[in-house]
Amino acid sequence: MKANKGQSMIEFLILLMALVSVIQLILIMAWVFINLTWMKHQLYQAVICRAEGRTQTFCHSQLLSEIRKINPQAHITFLKFNSSQGELKWRFYKQDFTIRQRFQIPL
Repeated sequence: MKANKGQSMIEFLILLMALVSVIQLILIMAWVFINLTWMKHQLYQAVICRAEGRTQTFCHSQLLSEIRKINPQAHITFLKFNSSQGELKWRFYKQDFTIRQRFQIPL
């Protein structure tokens, strides 16, 4: 019986490490989803900004400023938009995410 005394503690620690890893993975996936959703919305707002006749520079700075509100360390590698479509590339660690969207602007 003494040989099995610490086995339940070891099993518990292994299970705890696995559980923490799964929770961490879920949180990272949620963070990526929230960021992509927010960036897509802000890209839409930038397209509306251009469709209303504001300058590209103004709309670009507004877009980056709004993205930085939710993710100050956002690494935007590519950004291009006009009055009807937009494309944004974002790097999270070593993974690149692309948002490419054509918008119907209700003006």
